[in-house]
Amino acid sequence: MNIDISEVIEFINSQLKAKNLQGLRDIETAIIEELWQDKSLNYTEIAENTSFAEGTIKNKASELWKRLSEVFSVEVKKSNFTSIIKINYNKIITEEIYNQTSLDEDDIDRSIYSQYQNAKEKDYLEKKIQISQIEKTLREKTNWGQKRLFGIEKILDKLGENLQSPDDYWLMSLTGAGGIGKTSLTEKLVSEYADDGSFVKLAWTTAKINKLEADMSVKKRHNRIDIDLNVDTLLYDIATQLDIYLPPANRDHFPALRRKLRSDPYLIVIDNLETLADYERLLDRFNPFDPDCHIRPSKVILTSRKDVKANNVGVREKKILGLDRSATLEMIRYEAQELDIVKQASDEELEAIYQKTKGNPLMILLIVSLLINNHEPLDKIFERFEANQEMQDFLYVELVLSLSQNARDVLTYATQFSPNSLIEHSDLQQTSGLNDDEFIEARNQCIKFNLLDSSRSSVTSEARYSIHSLLYKFLRRIINE
Repeated sequence: MNIDISEVIEFINSQLKAKNLQGLRDIETAIIEELWQDKSLNYTEIAENTSFAEGTIKNKASELWKRLSEVFSVEVKKSNFTSIIKINYNKIITEEIYNQTSLDEDDIDRSIYSQYQNAKEKDYLEKKIQISQIEKTLREKTNWGQKRLFGIEKILDKLGENLQSPDDYWLMSLTGAGGIGKTSLTEKLVSEYADDGSFVKLAWTTAKINKLEADMSVKKRHNRIDIDLNVDTLLYDIATQLDIYLPPANRDHFPALRRKLRSDPYLIVIDNLETLADYERLLDRFNPFDPDCHIRPSKVILTSRKDVKANNVGVREKKILGLDRSATLEMIRYEAQELDIVKQASDEELEAIYQKTKGNPLMILLIVSLLINNHEPLDKIFERFEANQEMQDFLYVELVLSLSQNARDVLTYATQFSPNSLIEHSDLQQTSGLNDDEFIEARNQCIKFNLLDSSRSSVTSEARYSIHSLLYKFLRRIINE
């Protein structure tokens, strides 16, 4: 059933009024009118079609989605807005007709009866396919929907455009330090931009042996694909999730999978693929430069702590950085909202957590958890945080073991300097004992794995390096053991 835009506006205003919420403003009406005509529009295009600035459009749209989420008791976002309005509009029509004392075709207007039949059929079909394969996979394979994310709006919007564009790279990569939120952002990306008909099915597989539980404890995974990961078992796992038949011989697996991926738009997520060897072996298959390897209209998203674009410029890569100060403080107050000392704390008092974590969401959660469970001042909480061996191992063991010996030596020698200090390039190289070529190669590997931070104050100054205090504690513990 087609719903006229005027009916949509009237319906939304009535639902907002019923909840005693602010009715639609002019700019919100403009956003709705644009999306109702074409739900694939991004905020830039909406701004171009209206008289409002892009930044204003994004801010007001965010406010609108929050109010509508409260009205319909489900998260409303740009990608699912039209579907949610249609579902709720049809449900109300159906309920109104159901509530009539008699529902005989001879007793009501034929157009209303037809409307009733269409709404009833649509409601039945929507309930029947209520959980799509993509949503089902997200529920089974990830922590989707269990956490609120902060400071991701701009990057999520851009990644969503990349994912939905058939002309953009078919191989995407999200990289960054451990705990920085790559997996959570990918979950959000897929749920908001892939589950709207853009892709027919999703396969989600992970290369990480350990996983972090909700109570911040680390558990080993017992799935065979996680324990014995190689390209063949990974491809088999992907094909199984997508219901794609593979021939008996391993050498025929990828050609068969590729043929199917070219026939329909599938989405594959390979999460936490940390080692260089795994990347190289995968890119031998998923090689954007080889015309025989392309899988359009399907797409692949990789997440890893290692940057890969230097090895393959045919990748749409985004390096995920820590939250900024504002988003960090918002996250702290949200996660510790039941804690009076956090409610009463000033932003300046909470600033120390931002400085200690550098906006790393996993580290923020750990510190908040320690605050909730320990009645100690913040400096003591930081000591507990840095002494958490389980978290150190979760973040660093697999990654450090995958480095070359020279790269491990560079990190080890970095611990001979004071924690959180900036180490001059010449000082670190001299301490490591490596020649120029060896040091540059080892340093670059540490940087690409997001274990070593590099900065320069000017074009005439040499680089300076630092490592996170938690990594410092981990390395010192390993050295002493």
